[in-house]
Amino acid sequence: MLLLCLFSLVIQSSFCQTKPVLVILKYKNRKLCFDSVFQKNRLIRKSQVQQAAHNWLTETFPGTTVKSIYDQQHNSINMGDARMKILTGNNADYYWLRFHYNLAAKDSTYSFSITDIYEKPIEKGITNDYSKLEYRYWDYSHLKPWTRDDQPVFQGLQSEVNRLESSLKASIESVKIEKPLFSVLALYSKNVEDDHVDFANTAIHFFSALADQRNFSFDTSSNWKKLTEPALKNYQLVIWLDDFPQSAVQRSLRIIWNMGVHGWVFMFQPIMTRIQSGHGLYNFLVVPFFLITIGPPYLQK
Repeated sequence: MLLLCLFSLVIQSSFCQTKPVLVILKYKNRKLCFDSVFQKNRLIRKSQVQQAAHNWLTETFPGTTVKSIYDQQHNSINMGDARMKILTGNNADYYWLRFHYNLAAKDSTYSFSITDIYEKPIEKGITNDYSKLEYRYWDYSHLKPWTRDDQPVFQGLQSEVNRLESSLKASIESVKIEKPLFSVLALYSKNVEDDHVDFANTAIHFFSALADQRNFSFDTSSNWKKLTEPALKNYQLVIWLDDFPQSAVQRSLRIIWNMGVHGWVFMFQPIMTRIQSGHGLYNFLVVPFFLITIGPPYLQK
């Protein structure tokens, strides 16, 4: 009896030691997904991240077609479909996992996500189709595994995603910071006609995107007190989007002249009638001063 009890304890101990540990993956709304956010140097432009990410994706997933776009907030996005190979060493020789990826860059962060994952076991003499990996994981997470391949498939998926994220971070961190070619200050007002405010917002969005793509700095402000000689020395271009300087000091020809020594002044159609009514600026032709006529007040790209 004693030997029988000891034998039973040995078997139970052996079972506990070999019992597989459940692989926990991110699972929302019955869908597997991986999404991580990383910090980036703000001096690295989003277009640089987009290009580095594009190169990394094409090298990491040969044959993938990367679609590069910008969203309404001017975040650069790379998206497409790819697949990864997962070895199991059990029933199947290996698995192909097909998925959709999305890599987006913002001002100070970038993110990498994998969704819509499908699995296809590759077995000798057997032809299989792709099926959603969620089906398998749902049963596996409820302790109803399909085959012995379940745990190695999910472990392999998690390990491969970790490897991809580390590789991506190394690629983005290797991007060199480029000094802006020139600096722009855009001034606008919020207490003017609604269509002029809309125009200013559209222009700011457009020039922000252009600055990221063409490597120049683009600052915006609704504080017209920045129109001073010390502040203007930091810029080669000043843009008045929907209004004009209100104080006599800000409208002084001396400030405009000093600005002309370093660069240019641009203003747009919404302030044309006020300038014509007389502040002396429009007739001061020596200064590089440009009036852009746009009507209706929407930016013509």
